[in-house]
Amino acid sequence: MTKTGQKEIFNKKFNFNDIGIGGLDSEFSKIFRKIFTSRLYPQHIMNKLGINHVRGMLLYGPPGTGKTLIARKIAQCLKTREPKIVSGAEMFDKYVGGSEKNVRELFAEAEAE
Repeated sequence: MTKTGQKEIFNKKFNFNDIGIGGLDSEFSKIFRKIFTSRLYPQHIMNKLGINHVRGMLLYGPPGTGKTLIARKIAQCLKTREPKIVSGAEMFDKYVGGSEKNVRELFAEAEAE
């Protein structure tokens, strides 16, 4: 917590120059600007402007484009643990309702927090 009572979300020791995302600097800066800049302002200002914080993001694209690397680096610069990486094929089940059960189990840990 800061002196103003606002919660700190960024790791103070993190250095963006040492992020190590080769060739993905522009993509990372877009993600950071669109998603995390709203967290820098106090909640009462965001409420007054009618802006809601982004609560999640979906990285998509062909294999090998750096989605997992960006997710891991974002977790490093924030005070969070590393994201859970799941293959889409792991979610499917041959039984009715099995896929839904797998998705529920995937998010059970997050809901517990």
